[in-house]
Amino acid sequence: MQIAVMYLGATREISGCSQETIELPDAANLLDLQNIIIEKYPQIGKHKKSLRWAQNFEFANNDNTLQDGDEIALIPPVAGGAPCAHVSSQELSLTDVVKKVQNDSHGALVLFLGTVRSTAQGKVVKNLSYEAYEPMATRELDRIACACTKKYATKTYIAHRSGHLNIGDIAVIIAAASPHRDAAFTACKEALETLKTDVPIWKKEFYDDGESWIGWGGG
Repeated sequence: MQIAVMYLGATREISGCSQETIELPDAANLLDLQNIIIEKYPQIGKHKKSLRWAQNFEFANNDNTLQDGDEIALIPPVAGGAPCAHVSSQELSLTDVVKKVQNDSHGALVLFLGTVRSTAQGKVVKNLSYEAYEPMATRELDRIACACTKKYATKTYIAHRSGHLNIGDIAVIIAAASPHRDAAFTACKEALETLKTDVPIWKKEFYDDGESWIGWGGG
């Protein structure tokens, strides 16, 4: 059977390609595919503890059985439309996001804006780039926002940038509205903490003396 493998972020630079097709015997599982990829690209194997794997846009376990035509993506550690979220290469509109959650029955509206800062890890940042595995990123952001909406009886929405960003640009907006402020604050905070680990959007920072994928190198 043939499996489409997507190399994202730093794994794309290691493999030298963004996508390839790998032949596997019937009844092979994800671990079998991982072993082939690591043998072909030993540098990826050095970071295997940091990688997550997606099968047809869903996070997958090593023992998942593969089917002919499956799409498997290598998900490096993340930095962080659908009804409750969207990813865009265009400038994010705070007004548009606020309108997504406003309601006459909601007396509290909490916003989080994440912007590109000029320093990180002791270095001066010139600019950065967010790369998104967009089909899965949109789905995961929507899942997080909808979960917070249900859990805290709020209306929660998440907007995230992709592509090139300059210092001061808005990278992410999270809005949560509820009848009372406590629920809105909690939903906004939980959405932020979850997207930082579960959403396949990651960033590459550029400095005067080089560049770095943020989150890479954890194992």
